[in-house]
Amino acid sequence: MNGSYRCLMLAFSVLLASAVDALVNPAKAIEQEVTDPVGTSASFGDAIAVTTEGLALIGAPADLRGASGSPQGKVFAYQKIAGSWVLTQTILCPENVPPPQFGHAIAIDGNTAVIGANTYSDPQTNDAIGRAYVYTYASGTWTLSATLSAAAPVPQDLFGNAVAIQDGTIMVGAPRAYIPGGQHGPGSVFVFTRAANGTWSQSQALTASNGQVKDEFGYAVSFSRGYAIIGAPKLLAASPGAVYVFRLTSGAWVETYELLSPNSFASDDFGASVAIRAGLAVVGAPAVEVSSNSEQGAAYVLELIGSTWTETQTLTTALGQGAPRDHFGASVDIDGTKLIVGRPRDSTQQGMTYQGTAQVYAEAPDGTFVSTEGLVAAHGAAQNHFGAAVAFAKSATNSLNRPSGEPFEVAIGAPNTQDASGNVTGAVYFYDGL
Repeated sequence: MNGSYRCLMLAFSVLLASAVDALVNPAKAIEQEVTDPVGTSASFGDAIAVTTEGLALIGAPADLRGASGSPQGKVFAYQKIAGSWVLTQTILCPENVPPPQFGHAIAIDGNTAVIGANTYSDPQTNDAIGRAYVYTYASGTWTLSATLSAAAPVPQDLFGNAVAIQDGTIMVGAPRAYIPGGQHGPGSVFVFTRAANGTWSQSQALTASNGQVKDEFGYAVSFSRGYAIIGAPKLLAASPGAVYVFRLTSGAWVETYELLSPNSFASDDFGASVAIRAGLAVVGAPAVEVSSNSEQGAAYVLELIGSTWTETQTLTTALGQGAPRDHFGASVDIDGTKLIVGRPRDSTQQGMTYQGTAQVYAEAPDGTFVSTEGLVAAHGAAQNHFGAAVAFAKSATNSLNRPSGEPFEVAIGAPNTQDASGNVTGAVYFYDGL
């Protein structure tokens, strides 16, 4: 693993103790809140993707199309200008169909983005088959460049539930995909590759070697540098869940490992969130029981040691600070030497039910991750669900090594935040200088 970076501490947020109680310097980092610019969403911040080049896409999959339209979803494009995030574009679902949840999942790589719409319905058959849309950024504007669907789409497969992109490859999760004639199958991840002329085509459909009905393989997806990690949080319907590791071998993705939840409890949702980065991965299990607290949640660090993926660390909230239904691990991300875990139902802040928090960890010299910052919105309130989505700003070159001392930036979604009138619209908080 890469060496540890000196972390710059956080400001303008309320700080909380965690697994390693850390005092922080409140003069280093800045919090900026952005809210639903049209006030018609109940989900602004449900999905987020950010680049270090100052681009961000924020999904609001339940946003209305027009003042009295159906909840089709929107994606809002932001650009960092003079240190502040500014709205530059509103992206509507390209197809005006019944609620597609456009913006349910988002990923960016350089100037290319993929946006999932997991309940898109075929206008001819009315079947919800899902879609994913590819956009290209040029001259300050995101423009649709491709529409993706499974080669043989089937109803209710939730194609677009998860998306990931890197170096001319896109992965799209369809956690209920099945063989025609069945129902609610084990799930699949569809791989698309970009040709030299810029067109995208399906090259593979990944499935678990031991997949069974209702596993939800493909619920979460992440890949980096020839390794992909795919979550199946409902493995065998009543088990703790699992993740599968695939390796790119001779141009094809091949399953190499299955890692079951380290717990024996049913319905831990192990694999509900995943992130991978150069021989290191983090897996969220937001429903795992901790210290007799049902659904407190945990996150697990996996490391590629030799040729084997091994769990090396379990992350939870500090002893006595977790509570039932915290859902720690509902969202995770990793970038270089830092990782972040969302805890959207945390109710420990001033007694506010489900206000939510997020915990940042940094890699120590011995290779373990230690808690450095606990984040919560400065003006948060009950039911915000802060931490439902988390995303580090990633480099367009997908560099694994930041220059020494360069700060990290992270965006955190709070999709249940209310506006001044009490309407649930959502918010996203950017923290620069971690």
